[in-house]
Amino acid sequence: MVTEVLQVVSRASKRSSARVHEEMRAGVYGLATIAWLAPWIGMFGTILGIVNSFPGIAGQRRSVIAHIFERLSESLWPTAFGLAVGLVSLWFYLYLTGRLRSIDLEMENASLELLNQLSRIPSRRTMKP
Repeated sequence: MVTEVLQVVSRASKRSSARVHEEMRAGVYGLATIAWLAPWIGMFGTILGIVNSFPGIAGQRRSVIAHIFERLSESLWPTAFGLAVGLVSLWFYLYLTGRLRSIDLEMENASLELLNQLSRIPSRRTMKP
């Protein structure tokens, strides 16, 4: 009888910890997506900036080259911004994933402690279906 109660408590504990784990994990997936996409979007912005750096400009050669180089240097900002966003979101993803692992371990330890405490109680009750 005691083993049946412990099995029921164990299953309920695993089910509730799995539910909590999935709810907490759902937000972390968004960070992983941002960490993966941000540098690519930045590169796309840089490519568009490079394409737009060569307008039809008439004038002296030095002034045209200076204008083109100015636009090329400005076109690198989207990549820098995309890398910054990607790195920050990757850092937060790794941090939160580590915290999620530690919370999982804490839930597992609490479940085992509960089962240990329940196994020490003498059985006087009957379990109804």
